[in-house]
Amino acid sequence: MNSKTWSLATALIAALAALACTAAPAPGLEVTVEGGTVRGMERHDLRLFRNIPYAAAPVGALRWRPPEAPKPWQGVRDASDFGAYCPQNMGPDRAQELAGYPMSEDCLTVNLWMPAKSTSRRLPVMVWLTPGAFRQGAPQMKRYDASALARQGVIVVTFGYRLGILGQFAHPALSRAQSSEALGNYGLMDMLALLQWVKHNIAAFGGDPGNVTLFGMSSGGVAVNYLMSLQASDGLFQKAISESSAIRVSAPRRLAEEVNGVKSLEADGLALARHFGLDAADDKIVPALRALSVDQILEYQGNPRLFNPGSLNPVVDGRLIVSSVGDVFRAGREQPVPYISGATTWEGSLLSFMPTAGPVLAQLNISWADAARIYGEVDDRTLINNLEFDLFFGSQRYLAKQHAKAGHPAWLYVFSRVLDAERGKVPGASHGAEAAYVFQVLDTIEPPAGAPALAISAADHDYARLISSTWVRFAKRGDPNGSGLVEWPSFARDRDVLLDFGQEKPVVRENYEPVRMQYFENLFETGKM
Repeated sequence: MNSKTWSLATALIAALAALACTAAPAPGLEVTVEGGTVRGMERHDLRLFRNIPYAAAPVGALRWRPPEAPKPWQGVRDASDFGAYCPQNMGPDRAQELAGYPMSEDCLTVNLWMPAKSTSRRLPVMVWLTPGAFRQGAPQMKRYDASALARQGVIVVTFGYRLGILGQFAHPALSRAQSSEALGNYGLMDMLALLQWVKHNIAAFGGDPGNVTLFGMSSGGVAVNYLMSLQASDGLFQKAISESSAIRVSAPRRLAEEVNGVKSLEADGLALARHFGLDAADDKIVPALRALSVDQILEYQGNPRLFNPGSLNPVVDGRLIVSSVGDVFRAGREQPVPYISGATTWEGSLLSFMPTAGPVLAQLNISWADAARIYGEVDDRTLINNLEFDLFFGSQRYLAKQHAKAGHPAWLYVFSRVLDAERGKVPGASHGAEAAYVFQVLDTIEPPAGAPALAISAADHDYARLISSTWVRFAKRGDPNGSGLVEWPSFARDRDVLLDFGQEKPVVRENYEPVRMQYFENLFETGKM
């Protein structure tokens, strides 16, 4: 063989070797799940799998139906990047952040973060329920990057679920046509389908299907509380964390009847049908509703003069949800799992645009006289902040108290810490502030409009590591206590106790705001809220 031929042969061998290295994935990056085989990616010390279908695309005849199994695929599906996010109305900042991904109803996909190497045969699993008032939110957002959590020895699962009208809808014609099915709460049904997928598939990734922790913030926390109350959740998770959420404990909205002046979900469906001129007979109106385009639905739900339900929290439909969350917890029928719940001190940040407390009092069925008796003579802004905190924290505390009464472990918290750069500039920790600490993504916290990016101090990062490790320790052991954390007493029948994640360090507090908490507890007990 002459030198020229030798050089060509050597080059060919090198090229084939390089191609083989490229084509062969690292061990563990190809995983077979229900539906087919997926190939993830390795990034530094993590393995990532994204955009894996956990349910069929809810389009055409599957719109406003319970989720079905994903359609099988041939070959190896690329799972190295996110897929589409679920349809939603959003502002320009969020649109810019999600600009690299399509928006589509075909969004029922799951994403997983995990350590690339682990000494554990079965890793604990943490399932994140994305917030956004059941109207917005996407796991593609940087604030839900679960890398820091996964590096602590857990598998973190995020996923898309149906939002807005596509996720919660009812119409009398649909109810008649689908009378044998659960109705209305399609986003919540997606969450149950995801948990079933985790149960059946997570072991293939090295996860423990018998050690699953739900954690969610805002509407994600509301969903945690609802999933706690469902019989359909039996065996699907073993621990739960509800962060910064508010819930009508005893007076939820209903599918087909108006209660306490709160109109039914079907009433909203009738209004939508009338808007689009869909007054045809039952056999025609159902396919006509499903034929509406995503753009039509988003334009409708984005117009507050047309669509303003007040809340898109789950509704009592009589099949999936048969009674209020409060009724379930009071009877001790909720899932008997270790439970953490709490809220931030400035939940009123959600209503910073509101000039007067009147609408808040009306929504909560609280008179001005009662407000003056409970809160004293305060300005409207202070009253709004107090009312919002008491609704959020009060409902979380109430559920934790019922859980403890039933003999199940419960821990309660108040989150009051703000970034060092915000000290003295804000009334307290804004709604959902704890999530950035849990994920250790403080750099994603948005500054006030027009202000420069917030400087993150070493103390801020240290606090985030403390809180993140506390959540992970709970996911691993079912108890948040451990090294580096002041002892966090569990809520008990005879001890109203919580942990305040304060500015410098966590502090145990007892009988927190007793008069205000008792007032809201009475509202929950009497079925007024």
